[in-house]
Order: sequence, then structure tokens, then C-alpha cells
Amino acid sequence: MRILLTTHNLKASALLLTVCFVPHLLKAADETAAKGTAVKHQRIFTGDYLHFIKNWDAKKNPVLCAVLRTPSQYDALFDPAPLMRDKRPCAPEEGIYKKEEILVVARVMTAPDDMDKVFAIEKVVEAGQDLMLYYRLKEPITTATHSVKNYLALRVPQRDYQRVLFFENGKQVGELKPANGTWSVPTFEVE
Repeated sequence: MRILLTTHNLKASALLLTVCFVPHLLKAADETAAKGTAVKHQRIFTGDYLHFIKNWDAKKNPVLCAVLRTPSQYDALFDPAPLMRDKRPCAPEEGIYKKEEILVVARVMTAPDDMDKVFAIEKVVEAGQDLMLYYRLKEPITTATHSVKNYLALRVPQRDYQRVLFFENGKQVGELKPANGTWSVPTFEVE
């Protein structure tokens, strides 16, 4: 069997290759960008500091997201809760903001037995000027009858990210643009 190569056949072949292979190449490029490069991080556990997250409208914003780059942003999001004879600090030392920033994601939920087991970090990655936090939320199984503001907080190296994205159980739940001044959703006022 001989195949006669004509201009029409060459154009059709090129179109077929484009239709069949380019979407796969684009998808592969998107997946590589989504994977990104791993970012070193250190978890801040709920008992590390004597503080609590300030109230927000959880009906309007069920997920609170923040990237804290200054002590004043930290103070805008957290209130101190000192206890007698407890030597733990109410906030991180101010010097950490020279090299690090803090990612925070929070939800109002029925009080779990262990606050730190509700959020599980999957990965923290960067791709270009984007920082992405992927985590799992495990709904607490509890007999408690009251709600709490529970959170996941991480220290990461400070960089000039254009966007910080939060992914809960594989679904994007938040986007911040700190370069444009959006460091928290909902918005908290810095004094």
C-alpha cells in the first residue's frame, strides 16, 4: 500500500498531531506547575503559643486564610491569652519575620478531642511566584457540644509570592495576593 503525500495530506496530518498531542503536552505542563518545588516548612501547633484567633463571620467566610509577614499582621489575627504560671509566649518572636512568614488556615468546628489532628499537611510547594498549601481536613468525631476556632499554621521561608493558594482535600478554598495587600480573607485590620 502506497501513501500519496500531498499538501492536503500533510496539513491534515499536522492538524491531527496538534489535536492529539498538544493537549497532552499542555496538561503535562499544568501538572508540573501544580506539583511545583517542595518548600521547607515547620508546623506551629495550637499549644505552642498562648493565643486565640479573633472572631470572623464564618457563615460568609467558612475558611479563614492568611499569610503573616509582620508582627502587626499576627496581632491583627490573634489575641494573646496569657495564663498565670505558664511560661509559653503569646506570639512568635519578632525576629522570625526577617526570614519567614506564617501561613494560617482556620475553620469554626465542633470542638475536637485533639485540635492538631484535624488538619494534616499534604505538601507545601512553590511554582513561579505562587505558593500553594495542600492539606487534609478530617472532620472531628467528638461528643463535644461547643464550637472552637481551630487552625493550621506553618512557618515557611519568606519570599515575594504574588499569590498564596490554599487547597483543602484537593479543592482550592482560598487565594491571597500579598503583593497587592490581600494578606487575609476575611480582611483583618492592621493597627
